[in-house]
Amino acid sequence: MCANKKKSDNITDSANKVQSHLEIASWQRVGLGNAITEKECVVNENTQGVRLHPSVTVLMDLDLEGAEKDAKTVRTQRVRRGISLTGPYEVKGINPKAIHKVFPPDKNMNFEYNHLPYVEFAEADLPWRYTPALHNENKLTPWVSLIACKTDEFMLTRNKEGMQIVTIKGEPEIWSNVFGDAYQNASHLWAHVQKMPKKSFSRVLCPRQLEEYTAYALFLIPTYEVGRLSGLGIRLPEQPKESVKPIEQETPFDIPVQTRSWAVEADKQKKRVRGFEFPVYYSWRFQTSTGDFHTLARKLEAITTTGLPKDVKVEVSKMGIGLDYELLENPPKDKSVGIAMASMPLTYYQEDFPKSSSVLAGRMQDLLSKSHVFDENKDLLTSINGEESNANNEDPWVVPPVYGAKHVLTTSLEKSKSAHPWLYELNTQVPNRIAAGLGMEVIKQNQEKLVQRVWEQVGEVMEINQKIREKFLGISTSKDLYYNKVNNLSNLRREELRKN
Repeated sequence: MCANKKKSDNITDSANKVQSHLEIASWQRVGLGNAITEKECVVNENTQGVRLHPSVTVLMDLDLEGAEKDAKTVRTQRVRRGISLTGPYEVKGINPKAIHKVFPPDKNMNFEYNHLPYVEFAEADLPWRYTPALHNENKLTPWVSLIACKTDEFMLTRNKEGMQIVTIKGEPEIWSNVFGDAYQNASHLWAHVQKMPKKSFSRVLCPRQLEEYTAYALFLIPTYEVGRLSGLGIRLPEQPKESVKPIEQETPFDIPVQTRSWAVEADKQKKRVRGFEFPVYYSWRFQTSTGDFHTLARKLEAITTTGLPKDVKVEVSKMGIGLDYELLENPPKDKSVGIAMASMPLTYYQEDFPKSSSVLAGRMQDLLSKSHVFDENKDLLTSINGEESNANNEDPWVVPPVYGAKHVLTTSLEKSKSAHPWLYELNTQVPNRIAAGLGMEVIKQNQEKLVQRVWEQVGEVMEINQKIREKFLGISTSKDLYYNKVNNLSNLRREELRKN
């Protein structure tokens, strides 16, 4: 077995414990394939002259005895012979059981577009088993390749034997998208072997750069032209003859074995026999979505706040309910106040409005202190404590709402009397009241939906409460049994011991 090791590393788990040793090799090969005479041609269409089959040279020592039976003379002769090996021309398909995994899975609708699809084989040497060449500077191209096509770039049919045939549309732009530079000059890079202590497997990747939110089909096709023609059912002569020509074209069937199944340009591919048709060894489909976190994070762009509004101006001179400027002896000079935006600059400062010493602030606090919510909270706290209620039967004042007072059961808005200082800041500062009012409006508009969601959870809450009650019942029963039975038995036992 021969292989070119590219990378060696350890796999660690979340506790930083070494689980196993990992090796990545660019290729792996076993058997006579390591003795093939023709070397790898990395660049497409730069092939050598070997045709149809890869070959190896074998040296044999023959022992030749005399013609007579009693002759004792033995003569040894060394013979050099070339032997043809099975190559891509003999392959008609791949058993689906040889495929260990595909990524993304078939019919996946959420594949991150910046990842590379691949097919994984259970046998580590399979992608290079029928490659008709010897490695060249540790570069070896797999005999199968994985291509990705958009749904409008191909047509899929079946031949008489039931094998899938994909026809790539011959437009130059489509051809260059499907068979880009990664296939033309670097096809040896898109396969590797992953070696682990207990098993090894191989992968063939698709190097096409995918697009967001696009449907694709993946096709595993032969890398070499002789494999493509063989898969299409076109048989080639063992010995080239100038007179033997394909029906459709004028090019002889004298094809070097390393000729790729795709040409650099669509016009050159058109000159080949059924040039845009490829036999399919395996296929599946998927659709892309957005990229992974790393890709999305790199799309973020910093923006400047220069020119953006720092706040929203809100008219405050006519707030009604005794707060209009016309009713105040010394109204504030500003008739509008800036409300900070969510994207405000770091240097932005939200000024207090109204100032605590202003007439408007005093008037607002007086009005809010007359809210009926404080009396309701007093009555509720009195009833909870078992005291007699001193309810005020006078008509309540109509004043602005006091946000949060009902939730914390406060009985006063004054800082000194309230256990919640934030309540004062929330209700006496106009910018805070605006935000609280908007929040209350959202609740009012969606209250039916919110209540419906609460009722949907009632069943689960009752079930949980029932389980809690059953647990407590079990605990109480166990205690009673212990004290009434077990503990009494212990006392009786002690009495018996004393008597003895």
